[in-house]
Amino acid sequence: MKRIVSLMLALMLIIAVMPTSAFAASTKTVYVSRNGGDSRVNLREGPGYDYETTGSVVKHNDKVTVSKTSGEWSKVKVSRTGKTGWIRTYYIDGTTKKLGTGTHVITKKTKVYKDHDNSTKVLGSLAVGDTVKVYYTDHDFAKVTVTGSTLRGWIPMRVIGDETDLKAEKPSSSATTVYRVKTKGSNLNVRSGPGTSFKVLNSLANGTGVTILEKSGNWRRVKANNGVTGWVSATYLAKTATATVTATVNTNTRNLNLRKSPSLTAPVITSVSKGKKVTVISTTGDWAYVSVGGKTGYMWKSWLKF
Repeated sequence: MKRIVSLMLALMLIIAVMPTSAFAASTKTVYVSRNGGDSRVNLREGPGYDYETTGSVVKHNDKVTVSKTSGEWSKVKVSRTGKTGWIRTYYIDGTTKKLGTGTHVITKKTKVYKDHDNSTKVLGSLAVGDTVKVYYTDHDFAKVTVTGSTLRGWIPMRVIGDETDLKAEKPSSSATTVYRVKTKGSNLNVRSGPGTSFKVLNSLANGTGVTILEKSGNWRRVKANNGVTGWVSATYLAKTATATVTATVNTNTRNLNLRKSPSLTAPVITSVSKGKKVTVISTTGDWAYVSVGGKTGYMWKSWLKF
């Protein structure tokens, strides 16, 4: 028994004389996004948002001394004010600094919310591979603008990838490679951004030739043969040497007019007889932009048989 007591006393003595450097706190810099926000974070009385704020804040580039950690939270002392409290660790590990720099890729499908709470109004959605610019963070959400769109809102920080994820999404240098639209008779929507939540700007007929200008996940920003530009799903594109589709004029008895623009009042370039083959380059609403006999123009799509 005496031996056990002696060992315990010896252990306590060792702990008592252990150098304080073994428990030394570390000094770090706080990174808070300054784009669109207050560039500051509230200090809290404990490690969680359910704890009250202390009435003090920590600002962008403040130096803090970390004395304790608990889960995803750190207890800090702010050098500038001498105040102490708890903040999320990602504000001092560089995470928010990285998010505020450059464009980032979405690694998991997510909704875009009106505020930093997934119970607020849904403004849109993002697919894997979509890209965003982060300009403010709060709690576990980031306020972003979506590349190629006017969509702006809040998304969970966990779905935002780093720059290494984005590198794989950059377009190849072979932007002049020709592709064609491959749909089953229907037209392919051309959208304002890389996702189904973006506005439809135009449509392209099956077989339309396009060149790829930019990539984002499973979406491609393309330029069609007639100059139509926008985002389409890569699922409906095929690499090919010939990027056209042939249609037959299918009127009752009369010829079909080839016009300068997609309008019934546009000047007539020529007329094409029933049964004549035309090459469809693209479509615009009820009109098809075609090539026939060395001439190009617009025809009423309903009178074409694909």
